[in-house]
Amino acid sequence: MNIMQTTTSEWFQRGSLLLASTALLGGVAAAGPVNTESGSAEATAAPAVPAEEGEFNLKGLKEKLQAGRFWMNFRYRFENVDQVGITKDARASTLRTRLGYESADYKHWKGLIEFSDVSGIPGGFEEYNDTINGQTDRPVVADPQVTVVNQLYASYDNLWDGTLKIGRQRIKLDNDRFIGNVGWRQTEQTFDAVSYVKPDFEGVTVVYAYIDHINRIFGPTSVAGDLDSNSHALNVSKDFDDVGKLTAYGYYLDVPDAKALNTFTYGLRLDGSHAFDKWTLLYTGELAHQNDVASNPNKVDAGYMHGVIGAKFKGVTVKGGYEVLEGGTGGDQQFSTPLATAHAHQGWADQFLAGGLNNPINGMEDLYLLGAYKLGDTNLTAVYHEFSPETGGGGDYGTELDLQAVHTFSCEVELGVKFADYDADNFGTDTQKFWAWLAYSF
Repeated sequence: MNIMQTTTSEWFQRGSLLLASTALLGGVAAAGPVNTESGSAEATAAPAVPAEEGEFNLKGLKEKLQAGRFWMNFRYRFENVDQVGITKDARASTLRTRLGYESADYKHWKGLIEFSDVSGIPGGFEEYNDTINGQTDRPVVADPQVTVVNQLYASYDNLWDGTLKIGRQRIKLDNDRFIGNVGWRQTEQTFDAVSYVKPDFEGVTVVYAYIDHINRIFGPTSVAGDLDSNSHALNVSKDFDDVGKLTAYGYYLDVPDAKALNTFTYGLRLDGSHAFDKWTLLYTGELAHQNDVASNPNKVDAGYMHGVIGAKFKGVTVKGGYEVLEGGTGGDQQFSTPLATAHAHQGWADQFLAGGLNNPINGMEDLYLLGAYKLGDTNLTAVYHEFSPETGGGGDYGTELDLQAVHTFSCEVELGVKFADYDADNFGTDTQKFWAWLAYSF
């Protein structure tokens, strides 16, 4: 390639690769991977190794590499999709393997590398449209068989008492409604970014990220697999005793490859609980607004609202929620959240992915009821949704019932089953999805 034709994003990726690789080989280390999926951690931080006097030597290199930590985890999953309008069902049998290494701490520097591979099981089902295999006569299961560098970064944890991280990394903010890792899919979404986290600035936590490249769940061989970016995310939060966590945020998305995503979203979120004698009150309130920026060909002037009220008593949790993504009016674009973990919102059948751009132009109102019960090491969850347009006519979109059971064994093994049934009215088609998975980490 002509050096003058190298894009800023390519220079950023090359520089991140060089920095993180140097960090790993020099004992410059990394904190362990965190929270791939909700509620689970892959590994703990590596132990610190005291810095040696004088120049770095091979003995010191060996000690620091040996003081690091390797990890592996596996997740086998079977997914079946029955969708009206597509004659054949989808049946996907895939195994995700992750292999990672974190080196030991050296003068406040850290580094991490993690690979992810998704493969079909020999003799298993590979009858599904993974978006790149050409099986368009079957429903989509967005788990292509690919091998990627999932994370590769260096970090420095003594910058104004905060942590600077440079390279390919996982970014999860709040409930992943605006920026998340899409951890439900076998290949997750990661970001080539520079991020900074200051955890306690007079009781306030500040998170900032400059996102240079978006590595999407479809893998690098897909035309939708990654996107160049010139985006910024700022998230500032503070915990108030007996009230909850108050967060203010601003997300400026500039995606040259998909200009309709170019928006600025700003908002406030309160997430809290209050304990009484025998039960706990749960509540969430959030308001946001979105405008078009950076050569978006569409006009965006849309709002967002989410309110939740619930209670927890012993092992039982009940919540009622109402979420609104405002629709486009007078030719405007509807509210969108393209970098979200969309599977966690608006139903597990994934009829409204992309948080707006795949939604109807009339926007979305999602009225839902959630019930959960924890029985020992087994978690049971049921969610019922009623979907309707936020503006205009056309009647209700449909309803959905979601069910899940997950059992965690003491030996780092997780077994789960999950079911989603979307009953279409005026949007999409009737869709049923079933999953069963087995995961193991060490």
